[in-house]
Amino acid sequence: MYSQACSIEARIRREIVEGLGYSGHLEGSQSLRQAAVFDSSNVLEFVMFLEDEFEISVESDDMVLDTFESIDNLVAFVASKQRAKAA
Repeated sequence: MYSQACSIEARIRREIVEGLGYSGHLEGSQSLRQAAVFDSSNVLEFVMFLEDEFEISVESDDMVLDTFESIDNLVAFVASKQRAKAA
């Protein structure tokens, strides 16, 4: 499980830097909202990345601030979606 979470985190971090162009340092629990990582247009781009990269479906009910609050929350969200899909 640890290596899976690390892989998810690394892929999310890579997309934030390369896909969204964020250049600052982010701690896992740091607020992505306060760091201004997302705006109204790139959050949809990021959702498409999550769906394609991790083969999950992000439903409208998942589109809450808490899900996108931090890298740690995103890792937990993706892992839970993958577990639900595998069950």
